[in-house]
Amino acid sequence: MILQQTRMDCGVCALAMLLGHTYEDAHEALAAAKALNAESIPDPAAGNSTHDLWSAAILAGAFVVYVPADRFDEEPPISPETTDGVYSIEGDTIYDGGHFVYVEGGRCHDPYDGSISPWAEYATRLGVRVRSVLYSR
Repeated sequence: MILQQTRMDCGVCALAMLLGHTYEDAHEALAAAKALNAESIPDPAAGNSTHDLWSAAILAGAFVVYVPADRFDEEPPISPETTDGVYSIEGDTIYDGGHFVYVEGGRCHDPYDGSISPWAEYATRLGVRVRSVLYSR
């Protein structure tokens, strides 16, 4: 488990877990991606976009796929119970409206508090919805 070091670096942590990298390596890849991406969120204190994370994963040498939640029913079907990846989530209990978590084997790894719990339990307890996923092929 890689824990957040700041309030807005959940994406760095989730990306590091997906790639099997350290926090520092993921942070470095994200900084490089942001420098190349005119559409990135330039201020690290404002968080990261899914596109920033996708770009960083590519720069780190990973082949990852981005899928918005409205396409989860396409082939192959995607869900947090069956697809490991970095999930962008939203809900009333999530600060600043959005959060990134890493899901592996149907279990949600939350970098904010270090909790690991079954996805269905986590989503119900916090009342969250999935916006998108980055997963490795």
